[in-house]
Amino acid sequence: TSVRDTSVTDTSVTGTGITGTDVTDTSVTGTGITGTDVTETSVTDISVTGTGITDTCVTGNGITDTSVTGTGITGTDVTDTSVIDTGITGTDVTDTSVTGT
Repeated sequence: TSVRDTSVTDTSVTGTGITGTDVTDTSVTGTGITGTDVTETSVTDISVTGTGITDTCVTGNGITDTSVTGTGITGTDVTDTSVIDTGITGTDVTDTSVTGT
């Protein structure tokens, strides 16, 4: 339930345990926020959330989500715009309306 990313860009992150360096937040409500090049605005919850992202285990590099709801999202360069799923794993995964497992 902690974010280990090196290029996370979220505009509505909610979660705790965000780890890294160069963290830029403008409305963070959480604990242990640290990350590498993490840019977040409006953080508040226990995992990761970006523009409507609600995840409990997000791991990867270059993750850009705008409306992700699910758990176990893992991968590199994952771009989702409306993902409602669990266990999404892969490299360069691009989903625009995923619902299922």
